[in-house]
Amino acid sequence: MQDPALAPGIVVHRTDEQLDLAAQAALPQLSPQHRTATLRLGLSAVLEAHDGTRSYWALRHPPGQPDFHHPDAFAVTLEPAPTA
Repeated sequence: MQDPALAPGIVVHRTDEQLDLAAQAALPQLSPQHRTATLRLGLSAVLEAHDGTRSYWALRHPPGQPDFHHPDAFAVTLEPAPTA
C-alpha cells in the first residue's frame, strides 16, 4: 500500500501544441534528512504516442539504454538550507 502523503501534487495544462506539467512533493515526507543532507533528483518521462511508440526523456541520460535508476541520471542537486 502506498502512503498518500508521498503522492505529489500534479497540475497539467494542455493545448494543441504544448503540455505543461507541474509536480510538487513535500520533502519532509520523502526524506527525513532533507534539512541536513544533499538530495539528488532525476527528472525523467516516458511518452507514448497514439501509435504506441515510446520516447524516453530526461535531463541527463547515462550511456546505453534508458536507465532512469542509473546514478548518472540524477542531474539536479538539492542542497540543505543554511542554518543560522
